[in-house]
Amino acid sequence: MQFDLMKLFDRYVRNYHTFHLTVDHGKHSFTMTEIEYFSRLGSMLGYHAYTEDTCNGLNRPMDLTWWDGFDGTYWHDFILHLERENYFKKDMETLEKLFCKRELSPMHAIGILNVPNYERIEELLQHVKKMCNVPQAMLIFRTYSQESDKNFFDEVYTYVFHQKKCVATKKAYVSEVFGVLHMHE
Repeated sequence: MQFDLMKLFDRYVRNYHTFHLTVDHGKHSFTMTEIEYFSRLGSMLGYHAYTEDTCNGLNRPMDLTWWDGFDGTYWHDFILHLERENYFKKDMETLEKLFCKRELSPMHAIGILNVPNYERIEELLQHVKKMCNVPQAMLIFRTYSQESDKNFFDEVYTYVFHQKKCVATKKAYVSEVFGVLHMHE
């Protein structure tokens, strides 16, 4: 099944306020809340969602996977691999994890990464254009606007790739409303 990954992003943006995240939440809360959101979404779409999945010990743990096509012994359809990373210094490692060569490759990959600035996004995109080996991938970069004095990421850039070609981009903004972080386009 092919997803319109940009529609998944639009719904993520629209539903972000329901996460009830605030500037007082720690990095771990953001990670776990966003992984849980995509886990529930996968389940609602009829897939089997697993966190910290290693594909029976064959791969490094993946933050989230969606599977379909279980024959009683094996899973045959690796629908989605999602990685969520907070630390700037682990951005390349996260991309390598998403796009590594492996026996079972996902049909879709999503990476949600915090980056220090837009310049770093541009650097990472050059690597993605060489690395992306899945049919569809979406990268969501959370960063600070140039004139930001906020203590939270206030800009979100997303890029959808079909193999090594970027086919769509969008930008969203994060604001604080009565203490809760909201995302909007």
